[in-house]
Amino acid sequence: MRSTRRMVMTVLTLFLCASCAQLTYNRTDPGKFEGSLDVRWIKPDTFIYVPSQEDPLRFTTSDRRVIAPREMYTDGGLNRPGIAGDSIS
Repeated sequence: MRSTRRMVMTVLTLFLCASCAQLTYNRTDPGKFEGSLDVRWIKPDTFIYVPSQEDPLRFTTSDRRVIAPREMYTDGGLNRPGIAGDSIS
C-alpha cells in the first residue's frame, strides 16, 4: 500500500513538472541560427566542427545574446534511445 502511494505521487509529480515545462517553452521567444556549418570527418565516429572565418555559425537569443561555438570534436550524432554508448555512425 505504502509503495503504491509513493509510486502514484512520483508519477503525479513528474506529470506536473512536465506540464510546467510545456508552458515555459510556449512563452519562450524564439532565437535565430545564422552562419555556415562545417563538420569534417576525421575517422569513424570522430568529426570536427571548424568555424568559418567569413560566416561563423552562431545562435542569437531573443534577448540578443550571441552564442558561437569554437572548434570542437564530436562523435557526429545523437544516441538513439536504448543503445547509449553503441556506435551509430
